[in-house]
Amino acid sequence: MHEIINEIEKDLSENAELLEFMKLCRELPADQLQEVAAIVDTCSKCEAINMKLDIMACKMGELSEELVKKILKCWDDGSAIETVTLFSLGSTVILNIDSPHYAIHLKLTEAYLAATEEERMDLKQKLTSSSLKEITGVLDGVIQIRGKELFNRTHASEVMS
Repeated sequence: MHEIINEIEKDLSENAELLEFMKLCRELPADQLQEVAAIVDTCSKCEAINMKLDIMACKMGELSEELVKKILKCWDDGSAIETVTLFSLGSTVILNIDSPHYAIHLKLTEAYLAATEEERMDLKQKLTSSSLKEITGVLDGVIQIRGKELFNRTHASEVMS
């Protein structure tokens, strides 16, 4: 796996941000490295929708079988992958671009992620659809992850200085 990283680093010498990411990957244990590789593979099949809010979209049929199993494991009701409206990989939100309500889901996702905590609470109270409430539950998890990541970065920079 590390040989592959070396090859990719050579090809990415012009992209400093991606190169830094690859250097960080060197530090990961093999099992975490495989998980990162799966995420990168998934994201390579996705279209960046809103980079500022870390929102992507893809066709559910293009996801790996392993990732589909992980996503469906969250539901105990025997759902099919085609019915999934969105999911998260870490702090990235990935929408099902083939969903008949994709435009509504994207609007909700962007509004919710850009909102203050008070605005999110107000929005949740106004939602009547259980599927839209489910989406806000996923987004709350993403917001929580992002908060932890920000805390960790802030704390790390304070310790370094």
